[in-house]
Amino acid sequence: MKLLIIFPAALILAGPLSAAPQSITLAAATEFAATVSLLKFDGKQGRSTPFFNGYRPGLRFAGSAAEVTCSVSIQGPQDSVSPGESAQVQLRCLDKVVVMKDKPEFVFYEGGRKVGSGVLALPAAAQ
Repeated sequence: MKLLIIFPAALILAGPLSAAPQSITLAAATEFAATVSLLKFDGKQGRSTPFFNGYRPGLRFAGSAAEVTCSVSIQGPQDSVSPGESAQVQLRCLDKVVVMKDKPEFVFYEGGRKVGSGVLALPAAAQ
């Protein structure tokens, strides 16, 4: 005689459990520092021209599909960022932004085209 044991599906776990990553919320109009890199145009992504102070791309932060419009102020002596270059900037987003503490990265878009990426410099109190 064979014994058949049936487990309810709710008791079966697939893989290890992990806690949700910690995040911080930055209020709308908060300015924060970031390093950005502008991609060279290759037909599917990037830009063929530089951007200047006041540039307003849509940003998507790691862990979120929401796009937030932010204005960019270039820091330091340069007044523009050309394709293929990186720069230190200040970002000011129109809406609140939720950022993962362990991955404060973002991608920026123009009209659905990926044109660059960046990393936030999170305030010491947020880390």
